[in-house]
Formats: sequence, C-alpha cells, structure tokens
Amino acid sequence: LKTTGLFCLMAMSGIFLPAAHETIVSVFENIFCDIGDEQSIEQSLSTFSSHIKNISHIAQSLNRNSLVLLDEVGAGTDPAEGAALALAIAEYILDSGAKSVLTTHYGRLKEFSLTTPKVASASMEFDTSTLSPTYRLVLGIPGSSNALDIAGRLGLCQKIVDNARGKLSSEKVTFENVLRNADTLRREYKAQLDEINSLKASIQEEYAKAADQTRILKEERERLLSGSQIEAKRIVSNAKAEAEELLDKLKKMVRAAALEEKSLFEARSVIKKLDDKKYDVTAEEPDIITG
Repeated sequence: LKTTGLFCLMAMSGIFLPAAHETIVSVFENIFCDIGDEQSIEQSLSTFSSHIKNISHIAQSLNRNSLVLLDEVGAGTDPAEGAALALAIAEYILDSGAKSVLTTHYGRLKEFSLTTPKVASASMEFDTSTLSPTYRLVLGIPGSSNALDIAGRLGLCQKIVDNARGKLSSEKVTFENVLRNADTLRREYKAQLDEINSLKASIQEEYAKAADQTRILKEERERLLSGSQIEAKRIVSNAKAEAEELLDKLKKMVRAAALEEKSLFEARSVIKKLDDKKYDVTAEEPDIITG
C-alpha cells in the first residue's frame, strides 16, 4: 500500500520511479490512506474507532480522481460485522468511480473480488515451508491466510491447531481449499512457463546462430560468384581480343592483290581459329548470364 501511494506521489512530483520500462502511473487529485493502528487513549479511540474516523473522512471527500488505500478494512471489531462493513465500504468506493487498493483477511471480501466486475484480486506470495514472504505480487488469485499452518510451524500445540481446524465451517474449509488448489495450479503453470521461456530463449539463440551462419555462407557465395564473373569476363575479353587480331590479319590477306598458296593455307587456318574462338566465347557466356 505504501509503495503504491509513494510511487503515485513521486510520479506526480516529477521524480523518476524504480519501475520497469513503460510502467503507467495515474495522476490523482487526492490520495487517501488508512494504514496502521491509530488507536489513541487521549482521544478515547480504539483501533476500530480510529479506522472508522479516517474512512468517514475519506468517504465524504473522495471523487472519481481519487486513490484510496485501506489496510485491513473492517478490522478491530466482530469479524462478521467487520466483514459486512468492509464489503459495504468496498462497494461504496467502487460506485464513486475512485480507484482503490484494499487489504483484507475476510473471505467475503475475497469472494467479492472474484465475482465483481472492475475488481481484481491479488495476493502477496508466502512460502509456508520457510514461513517467509517471497515479496512477489500474484495477480488474479486472492491469497490464503495460512493462519493455522503458520501457528503450527511456529510451535503452537498441535492439539490446539487440530481443534481449531475442526471448528472451521465447511464453507471456510472449501474456500481455503479452492484458494490453495488455485495457488498450486498457478505455481505449476509458472514452472511450466519458466521452462517454456527457457526453451524459447535456447531456440532463439540457436536461430540467431543459424541466421549468422546463413549470412556468412551467403556472403561467401556472393564473393565466389563475383570472382567467377570476373574470371569469365577476363576469358571472354581475351578471346575477343584474339579474335579481333585474327580478323585484322585475315582482312590484310584479303586486301592483298593475289593470294599465294601459302597465304591461302594461312587464311584457312585463321578462319578455323576464328571458328574456334566463337565456340570458346559462347561456352563462357552461360556462366556470365547465370551469374
């Protein structure tokens, strides 16, 4: 509750938040809170009276642009009446349009969070094996109080714990079992999700390696292809130069007034070489085209 209120005040004051990127924080006209025990002998206020006095002031002042933070709403009095009062206060805040965060151990308020539109449940994860909080906020599932389990682990006589467990109503036992089963399923799902995310990270890493290898092979292919094109062009250029040289030689023979037998034989040889050059050049052309 304190973190929520402080973060909103910090954001509204222009102070950077120690929060994840793209975190969204609302701006409020008023932030009301009732946290802790404000009982006072001087003012003749019990724990319950001090809470009600604060909540009364909040109820008279809140509007749609308000944030309300209430700790253990309805506590300090008869549990049945306290739960009914907490439920009524939650409905009043909801109807006002204000945003609120309420903490509670009342089962009725937990049920209210699961069955009412625009209301979400959450719980702070608690490790019963070590009797210590994990400081993880679990959204969507109200937490189980685990009071009897904690009492037993802290050394309270097991006979007392068992006796207390037997005095729980069947509805209470059923609801607590539902919460525990939901939490068990959540933990199993989280373990599977962590495994999937780990596998996904490995696949992405392998994909990145494959993509990098593909890039290297492509660059090598282009380099080799470029080298082949250059070599093909060089061969064609040489063949063309030789062919032009032979053509010039043949033209000179044709211009001669008379062709001797030796010159005629030489001309036929030149023509044959020209035919060979045409064949060689043509043979090189497909490489150039495909390249």
